[in-house]
Amino acid sequence: MANSRWQDIYLYLKNNDIDVYSPGQHQGDCLSNYVVIKEGTSIQLQTFSSSIDEYILMCYVPYSKYSELKPFVDKIIELMKGMQPMIMPLYQRDIPFFDEDVKANMVSIHYRNCVKN
Repeated sequence: MANSRWQDIYLYLKNNDIDVYSPGQHQGDCLSNYVVIKEGTSIQLQTFSSSIDEYILMCYVPYSKYSELKPFVDKIIELMKGMQPMIMPLYQRDIPFFDEDVKANMVSIHYRNCVKN
């Protein structure tokens, strides 16, 4: 196990042959499919000594390969089932977005991890 859940996700995807990056790490245009893992919000559960941490997996495919976006996202969702129950889906998938900075189509998938404080 890594030092953080973010690292757990990163290493898990990397070990399953997914090109994976932290925010700001990928340079240049998108030439092949990859995932960027970003930490999202952390919500304290009201009277409990636990919180929920959110992780966002941003799935990128080259602009000219839009038809590969849904299969790639589905592949990541299927792979992430292997991290349950540690990392659970939030059942939220954003609509496709064209990221002009890297010339890619992108969809974000949201996951959560319950943490005892």
